[in-house]
Amino acid sequence: GVNEEPGYLAREQRRVQSILDWLEQRATPEGFVPGWFSVMDLNLVITAQWVDFRGLFEWRGRPSIDRLVALHEKRPTIPASHPSLPV
Repeated sequence: GVNEEPGYLAREQRRVQSILDWLEQRATPEGFVPGWFSVMDLNLVITAQWVDFRGLFEWRGRPSIDRLVALHEKRPTIPASHPSLPV
């Protein structure tokens, strides 16, 4: 029924962008808790990778989130969990 309800998809896209705006206001380039790799940092990075892999929507363009994801994507444990890799 998703194709039959374009209003639903537009509403969800607005929600996603609103959440990203909220995260952008709270993130620093070093993370949500500077000096620590927090659960919130981990969740943001792996979600961004999954969204990119699936081509769901554009999340880039928010400076703090962009820098935070770029910083933590280089962590040794993150590349091993990329969605493009076999399980």
